[in-house]
Amino acid sequence: MPTDKTPEELVAHQVRMCSLEDRVAGWREAALACGRQLLALVPEGGTVVDIGCGAGLGFKPLSDAGHPPLRLIGVEVAAEKAAIARELNAGALILQMDAHTLELPHNSVDVAYSRHAFEHLYDPGKVLRMLSKALKPDGKLFLIVPFPDHVDECHVSCEIMGTTSDDPTRFFQFLADNGFDVQSHEKTSDALGAEIRVIATPRKTG
Repeated sequence: MPTDKTPEELVAHQVRMCSLEDRVAGWREAALACGRQLLALVPEGGTVVDIGCGAGLGFKPLSDAGHPPLRLIGVEVAAEKAAIARELNAGALILQMDAHTLELPHNSVDVAYSRHAFEHLYDPGKVLRMLSKALKPDGKLFLIVPFPDHVDECHVSCEIMGTTSDDPTRFFQFLADNGFDVQSHEKTSDALGAEIRVIATPRKTG
């Protein structure tokens, strides 16, 4: 963990930063656009978990889709954002908690999603390993992080993840080391700047 802050201090800082995201021009539109991309990955009646769901905008296209009901599970550390997500997505299970403590049943999730959240985690590998086990054998991880990124008091794990260079080799190896094989990726940009969007599958063992 490239900081002298404790995990508790990092989580508290993350909660404070959550209140700033809505002030970024284009944030809402970008979140909804990613939600539409997420919808295309989810099988009918599938289960989706969103790590760092914020106000739940990524779920909105799924909530409004109209095909057989999806099981939506959002994880958000900031209580205010979690409350908004519950209001915005009726029927979704929104858990106000630190993602590092989340446990999901093995082989229970069709798609795991996270947008601009993993760079804030002090142990992103732990969360990835949990998701790798929780995903069904044909499940998918849809992960979006700033790329290239830089270490600061908010983006504490980009060096760990290998996202500080515009070469994704280290990032892909980090994903492999924590249970995922990259199937496709796209370098793009949105309201928060340059990013990489990765679709990966759980790494087969044995």
